[in-house]
Amino acid sequence: MKKVFALVLALALLVPGFAFAEDDFSGTITISLYASTGVQEAWEAVGAAYEALHPGVDVVVDLKPSEGYENWVKAMFQSWDTEVPEADLVFINLAGSDANDKVINFYDYAYDINPYTDDEWQAGIAFDMQQIDQVNGSWTALCVSGTQVLWFYNADIFEEVGVEPPTTWDEFVAVCEKIAAAGYQPLAVAGDFNSFWSGQMGWLAQIYVDQTTRSQIEIVRAQPGDYCYDEEIDGAFVYDPTDPWNDDTSKVTNNGVRFYKAFKEGEIVAGSQGQQDVWTNMGKLFPQYAGGDAFFGTDGNGAKTLFYQGKAAIWLDGSWFFGDYLNTMDAVAAGESVELDDETTIEGVQEFGLGTFSMPSMEGDSFEAPARTIEVATGFLGAVKKDVEHDDMVVDFLMYYSSPEGFAIYTDALIENAIEITWTFESLLRNGKIKSWDELSYIGGSVVVKQEIRKIAEQFEEKFPYATTWEDGELDYIEEIEKFAEEKLIEAFGTEEEAEEVQKVICINERNAISRQPQIIAGKEYYLDLSSVNGDFEGDWYGEIYSDKNKSEYIGHLKLNHFRSSI
Repeated sequence: MKKVFALVLALALLVPGFAFAEDDFSGTITISLYASTGVQEAWEAVGAAYEALHPGVDVVVDLKPSEGYENWVKAMFQSWDTEVPEADLVFINLAGSDANDKVINFYDYAYDINPYTDDEWQAGIAFDMQQIDQVNGSWTALCVSGTQVLWFYNADIFEEVGVEPPTTWDEFVAVCEKIAAAGYQPLAVAGDFNSFWSGQMGWLAQIYVDQTTRSQIEIVRAQPGDYCYDEEIDGAFVYDPTDPWNDDTSKVTNNGVRFYKAFKEGEIVAGSQGQQDVWTNMGKLFPQYAGGDAFFGTDGNGAKTLFYQGKAAIWLDGSWFFGDYLNTMDAVAAGESVELDDETTIEGVQEFGLGTFSMPSMEGDSFEAPARTIEVATGFLGAVKKDVEHDDMVVDFLMYYSSPEGFAIYTDALIENAIEITWTFESLLRNGKIKSWDELSYIGGSVVVKQEIRKIAEQFEEKFPYATTWEDGELDYIEEIEKFAEEKLIEAFGTEEEAEEVQKVICINERNAISRQPQIIAGKEYYLDLSSVNGDFEGDWYGEIYSDKNKSEYIGHLKLNHFRSSI
C-alpha cells in the first residue's frame, strides 16, 4: 500500500514539459537500486516514458533487497574486470573503493545540452550540491535531492518551561538549564563511538570547528600557476565569511597540496585555539544536559526513544526526520505501536508538537563566521561504465530522469492517488463545498488535511485495488477517485453551510491549572467554540474550550496546539 510523504514536493514538480528524442539509442538500461515502498512503480513509470521517446531502448527495473545491498554492489564491481554486469544504475556511495574507475564520469557530460530542458545538464540540477572532485574533474554520483542537519524540539515542553529556540550557544546553554530545572533531559543526543565518529557528535564537531576555520580558504585555495587553478572560478573569488556558500567547490578550487604544506609547516594545526574554544563550549552542554554519565552509553535509538517518550526535549537529526515524526504521530493517534526498527518497539510515545531551529552560533574571538549546518545532496545514483555508446544512452536517461518532466513522472508514480485527492481537496475548497481554510486551520490545518488525504488514498486502494494507473483511456479511474475523494473529504471536514458553532477536539497533551491539577487531560475529547478563536502576533491560536457541546462547563481560553481535530 502506498504511503504519502511528499505532497508539496510532488505538486511543485508538476511543471509542463516537452521532450523530444534526438538520438536513436538502442539497448537495455537496467536499474539495480534497492527496493522501498513505491520505488519499483516510480522507476517503471519513468522507464515507460523514456521508452516512448526512444523505442529502441528497454528499461528494466531490477531492484535488490535493501538488506545485503552493500555486499551485492561491492561484489558486482569486484567482478567487473572478468564479467560485464547487467546492472547500469546503482547506489554508488555503497560501493566504496570497489567502484574506482568502473563508473561513468558524469563530469564529462555536465556541460552538454540536456535535450529535455534545452539547457546545460548542470544548469538543471543543484550542481553546487553535487560531490565533485574539481582537481580530477570527477563526478560519479548524481544527487537529485538534499538534506541538512538541524535541531528538532518538543514544542509542548518548550511552552511549558517558557523558553524560545536559541540563536547563540550561550542562549542554548541557558535554555538547557531551564529545561533541566523543569525535570526533563534537555538533549536527546547519542554519546557512543558511532555518534562521535560519524553521527550526531561528529556532525556537531564538523559544524562548529567550521566556524573557526572559514578563513583557511585563503590559505588552501588555488593560486595562479597552480596545476588546478581555474581563472574563471578562482580569478573571481572574493572571501566573504558572511556568505555561507562562499567557499563551495563551484566558487573556489581547493588545492590539496597547499593544505598539506600548511599543515606540515604548522600554519594549520589540529590543536588551534579555535578547536579548544569549540570543545570548551561543548563541555557546557555535554554530558551534563544529555543524560550525564549515561550519555556515553546512549546510542542513536536510545536517544530517539527518550525524545519520542517526552523525556528529552531536543533532538538532533537530518531533515528526513520530518517523515519519521509524522508517521510516528499517525501511529500514536491510531493506537498503533511505534517501531523503532525491526526488533524494537518504543513504549510510552507521547503526541506532541514539533519545532525546529538552526545551529546556534558560538561567539568569541576564535569564531570567524556564524554557524552553518551540514547540507548535502542525497541520492547517489552511479552508472556502471561499459562502452561509449551505452554510456551515452545511460546518461541521456539520467538527463531525462532529472528533468522537470522526468522527475515529475517519478514523483507522481510514488503518490499518484494522493495527487488526485489533493486536487479534489483544492477544488472543493475553492468552490466553498467544504469548510474554509481559516476554520480548518483552527483544528490543525495542513497537518490534519495531509493526514486525511493519506488515509483516503489508502482507503481508495483498498476499495479499488485494480485502479493503479491513469494512462490514456483510464478516465473511469480518474472519475472514480475524484468522486470517492469528494465524498470522503466532505465527510471528514463538513460543508461550509454545515459549519457548526463548536468543533469537537481531542487533547494531545495535558495542561495543569494554577492549582497544579489537570485542567485538560490527554486523550479526552473537548469542544472548541469557533467564534472565540483568535490569534496573537506570534502566530499562536487560542480559543474557548468546553467539556460538552452545549458549552455548559467552561474549561478555559487555551492555546490550540494542545488539541487536534477529532474528525
